[in-house]
Amino acid sequence: MLDTSEMVNQFIRDLRSCDYYCRVIMEYNLKLEEAAYRLQGVSSPNVKATICENANDPYSDVAKLELMEIETKLTRERQIYIDRIRYCEKIEAINSLEDKNLVIDLYVVKMRYADIEKKYNYSRSAIFKRSQKILKGLF
Repeated sequence: MLDTSEMVNQFIRDLRSCDYYCRVIMEYNLKLEEAAYRLQGVSSPNVKATICENANDPYSDVAKLELMEIETKLTRERQIYIDRIRYCEKIEAINSLEDKNLVIDLYVVKMRYADIEKKYNYSRSAIFKRSQKILKGLF
């Protein structure tokens, strides 16, 4: 069983990776669009290949089944990243707007530490202590 410090550290890693998760989801969306286009695209078998080849049925749906399997696999993989981003939405449970903005600026937006020090009037060590305390309150 995970203790709260490990859960907080994992949550911080997920917050820092939200941008990466979004880019991966966009890539999966493009792949899904391509698979849907190929699945619904209109094509006919090559007549010359049909005449020469007697062993294979040119009108079989094997290619469509493979595309459907690829589509379900891509959908499942994309859903993993969507769930990770939804997990990061726990940050909305922070009641204080200043605390929420501190955590967002620190881990999601990845502002420079000097800018955060000026904005919130905390020292660098106080920023990290405050953010740890805020996130431990979520768990």
